[in-house]
Order: sequence, then C-alpha cells, then structure tokens
Amino acid sequence: MPRSDRSSWLRPIGRSVPRTDRRPARRRTQLGLLNLEQRVTPVANVFANVPEANEGTLTANYTQNETSTLNFTAGGNNTVLVAFNDSGSFATGNRFTGWARSTDGGQTFTDRGTLPGNNDAGDPIWARDSVSGKIYLMTLPFTGNGFQLFTSTDNGAT
Repeated sequence: MPRSDRSSWLRPIGRSVPRTDRRPARRRTQLGLLNLEQRVTPVANVFANVPEANEGTLTANYTQNETSTLNFTAGGNNTVLVAFNDSGSFATGNRFTGWARSTDGGQTFTDRGTLPGNNDAGDPIWARDSVSGKIYLMTLPFTGNGFQLFTSTDNGAT
C-alpha cells in the first residue's frame, strides 16, 4: 500500500493528528453523560465481619483480606455471602477463613465465625447452583493437597 494511503490510519508517536472533519467537539454534558458520582447511589460502608476489640494494638500479622462474594435472591431475601482470609480464626486451630451473611442486600451482616472442621487455609471462593440453590465454598487446605469444600442447602444460613 502506498504511504499516502496509510497516512489516514497511521499516527506518528508523539505527534497529534489534526482533525479533518472540522465538526466542533461535543462536550460530555451535551451528550447527557454524568460523572460517576452522579450515577452511583451512595451506600454505607458496612463491616461484614466483627472488628476486634483490640484492633488498635494488633500487629501486622493480623489480616482480613482476599475476599469472595456471592449475591443471590432466594426466599424473598437479597442474600449476600462473603468469605475472607481471617488470621484471627487461626487462633482456634488450622483455620484461616472467616465468613459473613446478609439477608438485606448487604445493608447489615452477621459474622458467622469460622468454618466447620479444622483444615481451611483461606483463599475462599463461592459458587451457587441456580437450579438447586446449593451453595459451595471452597478453600485451600492446611494439610494435604487439593481443596476443602463446604456446602449449604439453606441459602447460606449454615
């Protein structure tokens, strides 16, 4: 292809290409676009877990991170389940996963504490079968290979 044919789609790096259509640029407000702050409904920053009473004296080794969230509607409730690495759970054995449940769309949460058993090492992930409603939570194991699988048939209540 001759150079003159490529010039319409090739732009040299570091140089601007002059507009050739000469139509005035439309401003965002003329297009009806809103700022992000105008499009998003503000919500409260709600804790999904119970902060420790001694949180001001906690060391850098105390963490709650790597969250996983599942949101679904069942039984007339907008349910939100969250799971997270929780080093505070480690004090009770080979546990490193905390979880919480909300039945009002995330407006409030109930901290559900630790998972059953004694072999969850965190890095949680949720899944839900939309036909049966069965909920799955998978974590890494402290001992052995593979993963730990937890299930719920009551919309995450247990």
